[in-house]
Amino acid sequence: MSIWKIKNKEEGSFYVENPHHYSEIYFPLTNTQGKIFSWISPFLSGDIKTSFDNYLTYPATIFDIKNPFSVRSLWLYFRPDKILNLSPLWPTSDKIILEAGPLWTKVIRENKEEKILIEIINFIPEDAPLEIIWVKITNKDSKPKSFIPISSIPLFCRSANNIFDHRHVTSLLNRAFISRKGIIVKPTLIFDERGHQENKTSYFVFGFTNQSNPLSGVFSNLEEFIGRGSVFYPESVFSNKKPQIKKIEIGKENFAGLKFKRQSLNSQEALNLFLIMGITEANPYKIVKNFNSPQKIAKAFQKSKSAWVKLFKRINVDTKDNKFDFWINWVGLQPILRKLFGCSFLAHFDYGKGGRGFRDLWQDLLNLTITSPQDIKKELINNFRSLRIDGSNATIITKEGAFISDRNKISRVWSDHGVWPYLTLKAYLDRTGDYKTLFRKVEFFRDHQLKRAQEVDINFLKKERPDYFLRDKFGRIYKSTILDHLLIQNLVPFFNAGKKGNIRLENADWNDALDMAEKWGETVAFSCMYAKNIKDLADLLEYLLKEKNIKKIELTKEVKILLDTLSSKINYNNPQEKRKLLEKYLEKTKTAVEGKTIKINTSSLMKDLRRKANWLKEHIEKKEWLKELGFFNGYYDNSSGRVEGKIKNKIRLLLPSQTFAIMSGVFSRTKTKKIWTAISNYLKEKELYAFRLNTDFKELKLNLGRAFGFSYGDKENGSVFSHMNIMLAYGLYKQDFVKEGSKIINSLFKLATNPKSQILPCIPEYFNLEHKGLYPYLTGSASWLIYLLITEVFGIKFNQGKFIIEPKLVKEQFKGKTLSLQINLQGKKVKIIYINPKKKGWPAYSIRKIRINGKLIPSPYPLRKIELPLSHLSKLLSLSNNTLEVEID
Repeated sequence: MSIWKIKNKEEGSFYVENPHHYSEIYFPLTNTQGKIFSWISPFLSGDIKTSFDNYLTYPATIFDIKNPFSVRSLWLYFRPDKILNLSPLWPTSDKIILEAGPLWTKVIRENKEEKILIEIINFIPEDAPLEIIWVKITNKDSKPKSFIPISSIPLFCRSANNIFDHRHVTSLLNRAFISRKGIIVKPTLIFDERGHQENKTSYFVFGFTNQSNPLSGVFSNLEEFIGRGSVFYPESVFSNKKPQIKKIEIGKENFAGLKFKRQSLNSQEALNLFLIMGITEANPYKIVKNFNSPQKIAKAFQKSKSAWVKLFKRINVDTKDNKFDFWINWVGLQPILRKLFGCSFLAHFDYGKGGRGFRDLWQDLLNLTITSPQDIKKELINNFRSLRIDGSNATIITKEGAFISDRNKISRVWSDHGVWPYLTLKAYLDRTGDYKTLFRKVEFFRDHQLKRAQEVDINFLKKERPDYFLRDKFGRIYKSTILDHLLIQNLVPFFNAGKKGNIRLENADWNDALDMAEKWGETVAFSCMYAKNIKDLADLLEYLLKEKNIKKIELTKEVKILLDTLSSKINYNNPQEKRKLLEKYLEKTKTAVEGKTIKINTSSLMKDLRRKANWLKEHIEKKEWLKELGFFNGYYDNSSGRVEGKIKNKIRLLLPSQTFAIMSGVFSRTKTKKIWTAISNYLKEKELYAFRLNTDFKELKLNLGRAFGFSYGDKENGSVFSHMNIMLAYGLYKQDFVKEGSKIINSLFKLATNPKSQILPCIPEYFNLEHKGLYPYLTGSASWLIYLLITEVFGIKFNQGKFIIEPKLVKEQFKGKTLSLQINLQGKKVKIIYINPKKKGWPAYSIRKIRINGKLIPSPYPLRKIELPLSHLSKLLSLSNNTLEVEID
């Protein structure tokens, strides 16, 4: 049983009893446009910001959940001997309930001593960069009550950098403007020793009640509010002090201590009190004008809920297991949250400055390739502008779609990055049949990093306003086809070989924490995936030749260097030869390209790619399959030492090595079966089919990565990493190991809804040794899980523009005689219903009949799968809400 219970399935709401008993639960808040970001805990702690450089409140991490400086709360002054803070951070025996939904929270607190009911709603309106706190206080006593509300919101009003960079000095820049409506803080400058700039951003907190009475005053700085006390025991509150009367305040650490007039409530009467907090470059009063009455706020709340519920219900499953279905709805919301938040701005995600990482760009689009391909084409094409001519890429994309070299301005390359663009583009091509996209010409990314971060272009760094585009030798911006970009991304790693012949690990791969083997580390895991990609690219070329009659492919002239079979073949068994050829290419394209293209016979290009793919497959099978142990070695360290196998009389095994070997699909099912046995023996959790990332090496491997310095069971050192488990399940389903894959999905659901996880409905990044869920909401595993459910479990997939139904539903998933999935197809809502009267599980059933809107689809039944041309499907989906019934027996 989870710590949360469903309140309203249709609205996506749930509740948690005594949420303050859990020390690390929190909830994201934003609007669907991502105009402002915040997170909030049951203690009312968290932070509010629009970017890394614009924090209204103190920047907070998971360790600040119980920090009073991170709490946005309210004091109620009844009398000198009775003063109450609404946050349960202050000790209380009150009954407390947290309610939440997409995307709002409500803390309900019943104070028996004073006989009042307190309800605190936090939400972010759709159309504005602000957060609203709506407090409703109801007198449950038979006697009248009176009290003075005083808000308690420490303000920061600058960049998170200034926590430890000129903290005091930057407070001297603050200018606060105080009125009977609240406080506006507008610093004079943005402090930056590289060049200070005039500040144009205002930070504000306004307050009013349902009587819209003006405030009695504002405690506008921290010193004035605390006095001789503390944030836990502020003198201004406990001594019932009057705020100083002032209109402007200069050079203070500001505070939103809004003191309301004394409020009186008769029995059963309620007071509604509102705090409006935001960040803007516009006039704050103009923004707040749209929210300056209870009616306007109630309307804004409904509008916000409606917008988020629409996204919440974008993908609906009905398995007759309400908890699982509800959980999947919340998981389906996570890719949207990550697109908005990036990999930053939540309590655990304290390492980013906004924007998403390179893998995120592609993986977050996966399930959208099925449901909304028309909506992602522009973004998909734009993402290819992040690729460099050396096969590497920019690593961060901003919300506006611009690319940044690296989050921390470190020159580095992830060896796995070349894999992901093709996987996502292939899903898009299969879904749409839009092969013209392959021949769209786009730019290459260009910055100071040269030759896969081996060299730095000092002249580029001197440019005041670089445009980050690769140019030809004449200084013209150079463009080439998306297909050309893809080939470069997959061919360059092939030649970037380590001493053992596998693709070099460089600064890390999917496992970011294998980051200390830059020179001689090798990734067999992603050598498997590049073998898959190169083979698939050859298959794609064959399709273009046979079905589209495309006999020649236009490529950047320099790419011919990487197509060695077209001129003089090199010996792939000699890593030095491969690196020498790569060096020639990298040197030729280091700062610019010639600007010319060549046309290569499609058939010749196919043969070149097949030779490379086959060599990789055979090399890995011959050199890296540990026959006696039944699994692959996936890595070599910086000393060129094998990482996995029996080492120092202990089995060392990493899950990614086996997952990517299975996902690649280039090895036999016999090997997959043996791998399943091995990981079940060495990595499986007791009583669950969830797998840890690695065995405990019990060694600090300074020649491989920081992972082995972490506590075992956390992060990249032995946790149950959701993303890797789901990709493993996906690979198993693809090879028809359906029961095994379904066990993993079910185990992750059990972990996420177990009280030990101490999380709200979502899938977190990982579970530690105690099965606690960490890093919720912004994980790539959510997109992969939804994609897995749609394409493999429910079997709604596409191939070369054909619609395919091939369900792989196990007996245990049929709680009733039907299962359904509701998604968008061809721009229409479609409810896909599987009717299974005998509750048979895969592979015991076949498809007996398919009806679309009651019309039988003629086909030679029974079938394992059915294919329809997309044009036929579009005609059959004639309604705005369609039904597709699949009878299986």
